[in-house]
Amino acid sequence: MSEYNKDTGGFKEGNPGKPKGAVSEKTRIWNEISDWFKSEGIEAYQEELMRMREENTGEFLKRFEAMLEYFQPKLSRTEFSGNVKTEPDFDPSKYTDKELEQLERLLSK
Repeated sequence: MSEYNKDTGGFKEGNPGKPKGAVSEKTRIWNEISDWFKSEGIEAYQEELMRMREENTGEFLKRFEAMLEYFQPKLSRTEFSGNVKTEPDFDPSKYTDKELEQLERLLSK
Protein backbone atom coordinates (compact mmCIF):
# COMPACT_ATOMS: atom_id res chain seq x y z
CA MET A 1 0.00 0.00 0.00
CA SER A 2 1.23 3.50 -0.85
CA GLU A 3 2.72 5.75 1.79
CA TYR A 4 1.31 8.82 -0.01
CA ASN A 5 -1.62 10.64 1.58
CA LYS A 6 -3.91 12.05 -1.15
CA ASP A 7 -5.79 14.27 1.32
CA THR A 8 -2.76 16.24 2.52
CA GLY A 9 -0.64 15.95 -0.63
CA GLY A 10 2.23 14.42 1.29
CA PHE A 11 3.42 11.26 2.95
CA LYS A 12 1.41 9.58 5.64
CA GLU A 13 2.30 10.42 9.21
CA GLY A 14 5.44 8.67 10.36
CA ASN A 15 6.98 8.49 6.86
CA PRO A 16 9.61 11.22 6.50
CA GLY A 17 10.01 10.63 2.75
CA LYS A 18 13.36 10.85 1.02
CA PRO A 19 16.18 11.97 3.33
CA LYS A 20 17.61 15.43 2.69
CA GLY A 21 20.57 15.22 0.33
CA ALA A 22 19.69 11.74 -0.91
CA VAL A 23 20.37 11.27 -4.62
CA SER A 24 17.57 9.85 -6.76
CA GLU A 25 18.19 6.95 -9.12
CA LYS A 26 17.83 9.24 -12.15
CA THR A 27 20.38 11.70 -10.76
CA ARG A 28 22.77 8.87 -9.91
CA ILE A 29 22.59 7.55 -13.47
CA TRP A 30 23.13 11.03 -14.96
CA ASN A 31 26.12 11.52 -12.66
CA GLU A 32 27.61 8.22 -13.88
CA ILE A 33 27.09 9.22 -17.52
CA SER A 34 28.66 12.61 -16.81
CA ASP A 35 31.68 10.97 -15.16
CA TRP A 36 32.15 8.71 -18.19
CA PHE A 37 31.97 11.66 -20.62
CA LYS A 38 34.48 13.62 -18.53
CA SER A 39 36.99 10.75 -18.51
CA GLU A 40 36.78 8.16 -21.29
CA GLY A 41 34.38 10.06 -23.52
CA ILE A 42 36.50 13.21 -23.68
CA GLU A 43 39.59 11.20 -24.63
CA ALA A 44 37.73 9.56 -27.53
CA TYR A 45 36.34 12.95 -28.60
CA GLN A 46 39.81 14.52 -28.52
CA GLU A 47 41.21 11.72 -30.66
CA GLU A 48 38.39 12.13 -33.18
CA LEU A 49 38.89 15.91 -33.27
CA MET A 50 42.60 15.49 -33.95
CA ARG A 51 41.85 13.03 -36.75
CA MET A 52 39.36 15.51 -38.23
CA ARG A 53 41.90 18.30 -37.90
CA GLU A 54 44.25 16.42 -40.23
CA GLU A 55 41.64 15.04 -42.67
CA ASN A 56 38.85 17.63 -42.82
CA THR A 57 39.73 21.07 -41.48
CA GLY A 58 36.28 22.53 -42.23
CA GLU A 59 34.47 19.85 -40.24
CA PHE A 60 37.03 20.16 -37.43
CA LEU A 61 36.46 23.91 -37.17
CA LYS A 62 32.67 23.45 -37.14
CA ARG A 63 32.86 20.88 -34.32
CA PHE A 64 35.46 22.85 -32.38
CA GLU A 65 33.39 26.04 -32.59
CA ALA A 66 30.27 24.18 -31.42
CA MET A 67 32.18 22.76 -28.46
CA LEU A 68 33.58 26.16 -27.47
CA GLU A 69 30.09 27.44 -26.64
CA TYR A 70 30.06 25.12 -23.62
CA PHE A 71 33.14 26.83 -22.24
CA GLN A 72 32.83 30.40 -23.52
CA PRO A 73 29.32 31.51 -24.50
CA LYS A 74 28.90 33.58 -27.65
CA LEU A 75 28.44 37.27 -27.12
CA SER A 76 25.19 38.55 -28.52
CA ARG A 77 25.31 41.24 -31.15
CA THR A 78 24.22 44.65 -29.98
CA GLU A 79 23.45 47.78 -31.87
CA PHE A 80 24.46 51.15 -30.57
CA SER A 81 22.36 54.15 -31.39
CA GLY A 82 22.88 57.63 -30.15
CA ASN A 83 25.15 60.57 -30.54
CA VAL A 84 28.76 59.56 -30.79
CA LYS A 85 31.37 62.23 -30.16
CA THR A 86 34.42 61.80 -32.29
CA GLU A 87 36.57 64.10 -30.20
CA PRO A 88 37.15 63.84 -26.46
CA ASP A 89 35.39 66.31 -24.21
CA PHE A 90 38.41 67.89 -22.58
CA ASP A 91 38.26 71.30 -20.98
CA PRO A 92 41.66 72.33 -19.55
CA SER A 93 40.04 75.06 -17.47
CA LYS A 94 38.55 72.36 -15.22
CA TYR A 95 42.03 71.26 -14.04
CA THR A 96 44.64 72.85 -11.83
CA ASP A 97 48.09 73.71 -13.17
CA LYS A 98 49.52 70.84 -11.15
CA GLU A 99 47.07 68.35 -12.69
CA LEU A 100 47.83 69.64 -16.19
CA GLU A 101 51.57 69.28 -15.60
CA GLN A 102 51.05 65.73 -14.39
CA LEU A 103 48.95 64.95 -17.47
CA GLU A 104 51.61 66.44 -19.73
CA ARG A 105 54.28 64.26 -18.09
CA LEU A 106 52.17 61.12 -18.53
CA LEU A 107 51.43 61.89 -22.18
CA SER A 108 55.09 62.58 -22.99
CA LYS A 109 56.19 59.09 -21.90
